[in-house]
Parts: sequence; C-alpha cells; structure tokens
Amino acid sequence: MGLIGTGVRAALTIGVVLLSGCAYIGEPLPPALKIPQAIADLRAVQRGSNIVVDFTPPALTTDGLTIATPGPLEILINDTTPTEKVIPVGPWVGQRIALRARTKGTSGRLSDWSNTVTLIVVAPVATPTGFEAKPVPTGVELSWTGSATTYRIFRDQLLLATARRAPYIDTTTEYEKKYEYEIVGISGAAESERPAAVTVTPVDVFPPEVPTGLTALSGVASIELSWDRSAALDWAEYRVFRDGQLLANSVSGPSYSDKTVVSGRAYKYAVSAVDRKGNASPVSSIIEVTLP
Repeated sequence: MGLIGTGVRAALTIGVVLLSGCAYIGEPLPPALKIPQAIADLRAVQRGSNIVVDFTPPALTTDGLTIATPGPLEILINDTTPTEKVIPVGPWVGQRIALRARTKGTSGRLSDWSNTVTLIVVAPVATPTGFEAKPVPTGVELSWTGSATTYRIFRDQLLLATARRAPYIDTTTEYEKKYEYEIVGISGAAESERPAAVTVTPVDVFPPEVPTGLTALSGVASIELSWDRSAALDWAEYRVFRDGQLLANSVSGPSYSDKTVVSGRAYKYAVSAVDRKGNASPVSSIIEVTLP
C-alpha cells in the first residue's frame, strides 16, 4: 500500500504542475491591425511650375510593428481633390490650398491624416538665367539675370547667402580650391527651379594694388624714396624703377635709398608691389627729383 500510495501522490503532483503551467498561457492575442502611423512631417513647396510634396514615410504601425515597404499614398487638396506628390500649379494660381496625406497598410487599413500644409499659390518664379562664377581679386563673383524678389545662393550644396540682386561676391574662398555654386530665385513662399550648377577653382592671378604716396627727398649723395605700405595679405616685395628701368627688386619695406645718383641730374622714380605668386602691380605715379 505504501508503494501504491507513493505512486498516486507522484502522479497527482505532476498533474498539479502541468495544470499550473497552463495558467500562464492566457488569452490568445488578437491579430495585428497593421495600420500605419500617421505622417508627422508633411511638407510642400512651390518650385517652378509645380508644387512638390514630401514627407518621411511611417516606419511603424500603430501596433508598433516595423513597416518594411511603405504602402500606397493618398493626398487631398482642400479635403476634396485627390492628387499626386507633384502638382502642377496652373489650376491653383491665386488660391490658398490645404494639403493632407495618409498611407495604406498591408491590411488595407488607412492611417490617420497627416498634419495639414497650407500654401498660397502664385505664378511660377522664373528660373535665373546666365548664372556664372568667376574669380575676382576679393573672392568669387556670381552673376545672373532674374526677376525674383530674392535669391538663395548655395556653395557645395550648403546655403551660403541670400542676395537681393546680382552680382554677389563670395569673399570666403581660397585659391586652388574647387567650389560648386547653385542659385534659386525666391518670391514669397515660392521658389524657382535651379539652373545648372557652376564650378570654379580660383587661381591667384591678381597683383596687389598700385603703391601710393610715393615721395622723394634729396639726401647726401643719395635720393631717399618712401611710399605707403601695401595692404595685400600676400604681398612679398617691392620693385623700384628709375627712368623707366628696373633699379631694384626684392625691396622688403616701403622705402629705398638710391645711392647711385649724380649731383645736378634729374631722375624719375616709380614703384611696383609684388605678391608671393610673382604677380606685379602696375607702377605707381612717377615722381621726379633732382639731386643738388
């Protein structure tokens, strides 16, 4: 009887454990609805002759499941007119429009509506023409023709500046470095199409400014010259000319003493500034002096 009782008790214990395990299963979960989350960042811009709609596709469903492939998109104008992501402005010029969008999940269920974007549609902004970039002594000069109110200038795809008219000079460039420029015309909230980008690699071919303030004084068996110091950042030296001929180069400061003069003779002097690339300015105004 003891053995039988022990066996019965063991079986009962196993049964209780099994029944206890079943208690953790719970009710079956309902099927996922697979409804996409609502678009949170709907945006639209009038660009040229179209309104372009953009947004970030929902990455999750309302159940928190990942959406591998975005579903079909529905966009409405003023809650009545279905449209696509690129909308011709023609029928809407002069009107205020409101745009909303939603997406469809794999179950066929639609998301909630996105945020609303409103636009006042205007006549298309003309694309700037004749867009050019050329090196100048102070940087890179951009020129164009257009009728927009303002212009946004981009360098290497980043916004550089806003200008009301041409030309615009980019004074932050460096020699031997390649730059790509783009421009877009802006009128109100509308923008033009962008003309083709232009590229330029500035090269230093620009000499310093012509030296000014040249004076000459007679000394003891010499003529003492002085002039205003060059403001060029890449200045390297001065060249001194006498009677139209080079008298001295590699002059390191804004003064020079000519000791090869003869008493009673008149001399004509001029000065040129030279940069580190060897670009020489035109000569200064000529000054004449006679050694007593």
